[in-house]
Amino acid sequence: MSIDKPLIRVLLKEMSTCKSEQNLFSQQTERMQKQRSRLKIR
Repeated sequence: MSIDKPLIRVLLKEMSTCKSEQNLFSQQTERMQKQRSRLKIR
């Protein structure tokens, strides 16, 4: 298989951005859950 390197680089970049977006999303959901739990306690 011969794939040109620029393409591989672009693919890697896409994957990394996707991962970071997922992390952000999970962090936001965690914050929401914490806020909800705080509301329940009161």
